[in-house]
Amino acid sequence: MEVFVLGYHLTERDRLWGLINVSKQELSKHYSNLENLRTRYPRIERRKRKYRSAGHDHIGLFAKDLETLRQLLSDQAILAASATLNLRLMQQRGTIYPRFHNPALARLVCGANATELSKL
Repeated sequence: MEVFVLGYHLTERDRLWGLINVSKQELSKHYSNLENLRTRYPRIERRKRKYRSAGHDHIGLFAKDLETLRQLLSDQAILAASATLNLRLMQQRGTIYPRFHNPALARLVCGANATELSKL
């Protein structure tokens, strides 16, 4: 299961989008009501994900543009919720997908600050 996905719009290849799958349980420790999250980030879409491997409490946060994605990636609560989901996935089993992962991008995102995110 993907934890972080970065892509571009097919009709506008210079316009990026991103998806971050997170643990709803961990996120609710910081945002007691998910409407508070929508108030802080009005441009995101919350999507229920149908992946069973992530457990019962995961949601996807979809950013249609790079600026919204940068905001999400600078939020420590969202990074913690993503890390929780990722750890849960890693503890389950190995997969055939490591060759598709980008460790350099993961290091950048996990250790990101505003200056580094502006380089994306």
